[in-house]
Amino acid sequence: MIMLESKGLVSRRDLSEAYKYFDLPADGGAADDDRIYNVFHAQHADLGVQEQERAREMLGRIGRQRGSKLLTNAAMQTIETAQEAYAWLGNGLGPETDDAFVVTIFSLRVSSMHHAPSSLAAATQLLLSPVTQERWLYRSNPLTHP
Repeated sequence: MIMLESKGLVSRRDLSEAYKYFDLPADGGAADDDRIYNVFHAQHADLGVQEQERAREMLGRIGRQRGSKLLTNAAMQTIETAQEAYAWLGNGLGPETDDAFVVTIFSLRVSSMHHAPSSLAAATQLLLSPVTQERWLYRSNPLTHP
């Protein structure tokens, strides 16, 4: 079984377990990647560290089986595109969203985290202009930025 997972394959039993973890039908039903991602995101913030790892493991299984970069990257806490960064922040943000509002949501999201993952830096670089990044970093920790 471990050899299958190392090759990116997921057994039906493990896949069924992953869907059930997110309260979805054993075959995923009609849930698309965005729906599964949103369920994961909604549950993730309220979980302890060990349970967050379990949730990411379950999401990774689904992502590998579907060939979904969105789900796989979320499971690995990787952000590679602006779209993934907006999805990570949630709240319906998109390219047309004003930087000030993005910074507000970003700050709220970070303040609710137990620890800051590497995805934090990626989201900052993808979404905020360099000037806004400096302002946000200064407000977050004025002692480290002149």
